[in-house]
Amino acid sequence: DDNDRQQLEAKAREAATVSGKPVYVFRQILYFLSERRIVSPAYSSLQDMIGKVLTDEQNRMSEILREQLKPSEIQDMKDLLDDTSGLHAITQLKREPSYFSATEIKREVERGVRIRDLYRLSKRVLPALKISNESIKYYASLVGYYSAFRLKRLETWNVYIYLLCFIHHRY
Repeated sequence: DDNDRQQLEAKAREAATVSGKPVYVFRQILYFLSERRIVSPAYSSLQDMIGKVLTDEQNRMSEILREQLKPSEIQDMKDLLDDTSGLHAITQLKREPSYFSATEIKREVERGVRIRDLYRLSKRVLPALKISNESIKYYASLVGYYSAFRLKRLETWNVYIYLLCFIHHRY
């Protein structure tokens, strides 16, 4: 019935704001259905619904980001994906120290100094996105998952969200 479908979509939207992970949204939908003893729609229908609510959530966040970022801040985000010294800046930031030698600690401090302004930006912008810490961790993990080459090929504003979450989480 239409009312059940609307309630299910509302639950899916709510879940998408808590976590950007498709499996989380799926589990929340299944819990909602079992709690109300509603027969689950076809798997493909659930896939479509989850894809739509996650896309809508990405679009919502992108719109907020467009309003929040100044041109100089957008350039700072682009600079993370630049290949200036043969290695993308984001690739250098993704590397965590493997041991705690004086050299590694010094390098880590330099990374912190380099991303301090972006961290401050993330502290300003992420609350405006109204996303959970779980989503911040998930979007940050996507920066670790994708290569800089692949990140450049994704939708620009989504990548900026991922980068801000990564910087926030990494700092």
